[in-house]
Parts: sequence; structure tokens; C-alpha cells
Amino acid sequence: MKRFFAIVAVLGTLSCQQAAAGPSAQEAIEKAQALQQKADSIQGGWVTTDELLAKAEAALVQGDKAQALALANQAKKEAELAYQQAAQQQREWSPPPYLSAFE
Repeated sequence: MKRFFAIVAVLGTLSCQQAAAGPSAQEAIEKAQALQQKADSIQGGWVTTDELLAKAEAALVQGDKAQALALANQAKKEAELAYQQAAQQQREWSPPPYLSAFE
């Protein structure tokens, strides 16, 4: 019986360590894709983010989970910045006065 509890304790510790390690590469890619779609929805997506996502997916297919995770995290940061930039431009940009002559 003690042996059973020892095994359960070890398995519980391992699963807690895995959960604390963060998202998997696939989860990170999916999160980055969702953020890129959010940026695209306000015409703010960056081309480089799509390239990073493609590289992350290729790395995952090849089995390089560490590289896939690193690329996905970089893509996630870029997508967040792209959204912030596009949102700021929408808030602060106004057409120059000379364009009103063409209306």
C-alpha cells in the first residue's frame, strides 16, 4: 500500500512539474495564431508574424518542440505588438486636410 502511495505521489509531482513548465508548442502556436487573427481583424497583422508561425509549425512537424515553442512565443509577441500598433493608429490617425478636396 505504501508503494502505491509513493507511485501516486511521484506521478502527481511529475504532472505538476509539467503543468508548471508552461504551454506546449502546439498550444503556443494556437495562441499566436489567434492573436494574429485578432491583429488581422483590424488590418494590423504583420507579415513577419505569419512567417514565424509557418516556421514554428514546420519545427513542430519535424519534432523540434523547443524550437517550435520559441518561434511561437516570438510570433505571439509580434502579434500582440501588431494589434497594439493598429489599434493606436486607428485611434489617432486622421486624414490630412488636403484629402478633403478630393471628396
